[in-house]
Amino acid sequence: FPAYWPQASMNRAFDKPPSVEQLESEIGKLALASYPGPITGEIVVEMIPQRSEERVFPLLDSVIGGNQRTALLETENANRAGEEASRIMAQLYQQIELAVAVKASGRPGDPIAAGRALGLTNANRMRPVEQAANRARVAPATQLRLALESDRRLKTGRVRNPDEGLVDLVIRLTGPTENR
Repeated sequence: FPAYWPQASMNRAFDKPPSVEQLESEIGKLALASYPGPITGEIVVEMIPQRSEERVFPLLDSVIGGNQRTALLETENANRAGEEASRIMAQLYQQIELAVAVKASGRPGDPIAAGRALGLTNANRMRPVEQAANRARVAPATQLRLALESDRRLKTGRVRNPDEGLVDLVIRLTGPTENR
C-alpha cells in the first residue's frame, strides 16, 4: 500500500482481483444492449448508472442541520436524479448511528480513536461526523429515537413506500417547523 496511507486497506472487496465471471457478465450486457451493432462508447455511457452523489451530501447536511425547507428540496432533487429513497435513508441512519457513537459517554474523546474503537476501516471519517453532530439542531440520541420511529412506521405499513418513508424521516429529523 502507498506510504502516505495511514494503514493498509482492510476492504476485502478491493483487495482481490476482479471476478472474471462478473467481467463476462458486464461484457454480455454491453453486447446485448448494442446488438446487432458493435459496442460503442455511447452504449457504454448509457449503461453506466447515473447516480449523483452530490445530491446526497447536501441532503444529509440539511437534515442534520435541521433545515427542513432545504432538506425537503434536496429530497425532491435526489428523487428526480434517480436516487433510491431506501439508499438515502440508509445513509441517514448510518450518519445518525455514527453521531451517537462519537457522542456516547465512555467513548474516547478523540473522534478518530472512537472510529478505531468501532472498527471502521477509515476512522478519519469520524471527525466530520463529530463536527456535524456538534452543529446538529437535534441531539444525536433524539435523532436516533426519531429515526427508529420513522423506520418502524415504514415497516408496519403506516408509511406506504420508501419515498414516503424518506419524507417522513426528513420531517421528523428536521422538526415540525420550517428552518427551526
